[in-house]
Amino acid sequence: MNRPFSNDEYAQLLLMRIQGGVTEAQTELFYLFSPKFYNSARLRGLSYEDAQDVVQVTFNRIFEKIDTYQEARQSGVGWMQTICDHVIIDVYRSKASSAKKLDKLKDTKKEALRLKDENPVHSSFERKERIEAFNRAWNSISEEDRLTIHSRLYRYENPNPANRAGKRGPPGRKYEEAKERLRQEYRKYLKQIE
Repeated sequence: MNRPFSNDEYAQLLLMRIQGGVTEAQTELFYLFSPKFYNSARLRGLSYEDAQDVVQVTFNRIFEKIDTYQEARQSGVGWMQTICDHVIIDVYRSKASSAKKLDKLKDTKKEALRLKDENPVHSSFERKERIEAFNRAWNSISEEDRLTIHSRLYRYENPNPANRAGKRGPPGRKYEEAKERLRQEYRKYLKQIE
């Protein structure tokens, strides 16, 4: 195509025509400048697919922001190239954000696997057996021990409202002995399961 204008003058003419509502100028602008924007993206290290996305997003932004273009203040090619540069930066930012999210997801997965390895209970059936073993152990200790443990746990979860600091004294020998008897019974029932 032989034009009497330079690329910049022709770009300004096309942009002014687009501002005037001539849709054919959009197609011509796309065919004229899409290789330039594609090459800009590729030269900055983006993949083939990302470079194509840059071209598409760049033209979408050009057509969305066409009302802000002022031919007397800036060149058409420079204005469009600035938009393209911003789109390329946005692609790199989203990749960095995705990489951070992926790293966080990997860390979360590693933590879950670590906790799974530390926790010997892997199935709902095993959990159910452990709960049943605890219930049997709870029922096998004396009523007095159950009341001692229950009252201590109740105080732990619901400290006296009059005592705003929530301080409690030492657990007491009676509580510790009752808790130890419960542990022994629980271990006994767990051994029966295994």
